[in-house]
Amino acid sequence: MPAGNFQVITMIDFIEHIPHPKEAVRKAANLLQPEGILVIVTPNIKSLVARLAGKRWWHYRPAHLAFFTWSSLTTLLEQAGFQLLKKSTYIWTFSLYYLLSRFDSLRALWSPPKLALFWKKVQVKLPLGDSFVIFAAKKR
Repeated sequence: MPAGNFQVITMIDFIEHIPHPKEAVRKAANLLQPEGILVIVTPNIKSLVARLAGKRWWHYRPAHLAFFTWSSLTTLLEQAGFQLLKKSTYIWTFSLYYLLSRFDSLRALWSPPKLALFWKKVQVKLPLGDSFVIFAAKKR
């Protein structure tokens, strides 16, 4: 792909899955036009949920190779030539079916087919604060 070809690049639930996140952010900087926007959503290892859950935090899984804090990701972005524009926590939206199905003890509520169809239509927003979204602009 040619350098400077994109206005926006998104890394939504991506950067924590790769072995060399710094290289990926530098590659994004190369691909973006001047003042192009990079959007990153990733788990926040210093979140209250992460600290309360400890080693049982749901983001601790083999597929996650890297973890970030606000500070560590901001530093990585600045080193790659980005300026932070905005940061906020990410609000997850799940079907109630998905949430209920995480608990075997609630199987009677989610496993009957008619109930499952109903629960799949009910959406729940969970402002857990255990992931964040960062918008950064490539410096000129």
